Amino acid sequence: MVFQKQFELKVLKFISDQKLILPGDSVVVAVSGGPDSVCLLMLLSKWAKARNWNVKVAYFDHGLRAAAKKEAHFVERLAKEMGFPFVQGSADCKRLKENTKLSTEEIARKVRYSFLQKEAQQMDPRSYLAKIAVAHHRDDQVETFFIALLKGSGLGGLSGMSASEGNMIRPLLAVTKEDIQQYLKSQKISFLTDETNASHLFLRNKVRLKLLPYLKKTFPEWNILKTLPRMVTVLKSEHEFLKRVAKEWERQFVGIHKNGYVIGTKDFLGLPMALQRRIIKNTLEKLSPQRNFTSSHVEENRKLFLNAVSQKTLVLPEGVRVKKVKNEVFFNKTI
Repeated sequence: MVFQKQFELKVLKFISDQKLILPGDSVVVAVSGGPDSVCLLMLLSKWAKARNWNVKVAYFDHGLRAAAKKEAHFVERLAKEMGFPFVQGSADCKRLKENTKLSTEEIARKVRYSFLQKEAQQMDPRSYLAKIAVAHHRDDQVETFFIALLKGSGLGGLSGMSASEGNMIRPLLAVTKEDIQQYLKSQKISFLTDETNASHLFLRNKVRLKLLPYLKKTFPEWNILKTLPRMVTVLKSEHEFLKRVAKEWERQFVGIHKNGYVIGTKDFLGLPMALQRRIIKNTLEKLSPQRNFTSSHVEENRKLFLNAVSQKTLVLPEGVRVKKVKNEVFFNKTI
């Protein structure tokens, strides 16, 4: 009972401190039927009535697993028991992958969040006001850091997930997987197990099942579930500061040109490299919110500003083209 109260208060305090859900807010809760999302739903259901939260439960079938039908029924039953409306979406991610260079994981995430945003907008036409609650926890934060590290990501990737990004919120980010499992056990709450979580085909699973156990065993004196989130918090604050400085510069020196943007090389090359990279990243993401740009793409663009050859063009994902003409670099989207 003591653990239960401490756990619930910890999550509720995090929601309050981070201003994730305010009285009267509408919330779409993404529930897969697994332990993390079931725990999130159970907690929000405890507080929804007293805080006047308007909750909708959403399940998404990616067309990748036979267990999806069973999961959807399970989540629908949970929603019904709690008195919440239930919605379900689906997509054939295998077919979608045939027409893109994205990984299956990236495709699945893209279509899932598109569905969740649509449901949020239906709850509140001003979709940025309707929240989307997902069940990422502290272990996920640590995994995300190592995935970014292995992929050679910049400061943005290494700074991990935020408690809120736009209308996306992560109420469980302050607790661990072990905490969640202990809470579910103490409350005798049932959940489903995704068989693909044990597969080594996906990078996140490799990090979870191989890398992290090795680090915990080899370096038992370091509790990476405590030390890494602290470091991620520091990186995030520095990342946010750099982002603000970059945006101030962009307001003065990044111009709008036809269906894109233009940056003069003289002003740009006088900046520190870290700011140059951030400005390029921001400009690319304005043209393509899908954010399918790697640190290599950013560096290619940065070198374009240094290139003495005029008329050189870079072809990037999502139909983005970057071209240097004399002392200016133009960013445009062709499709």
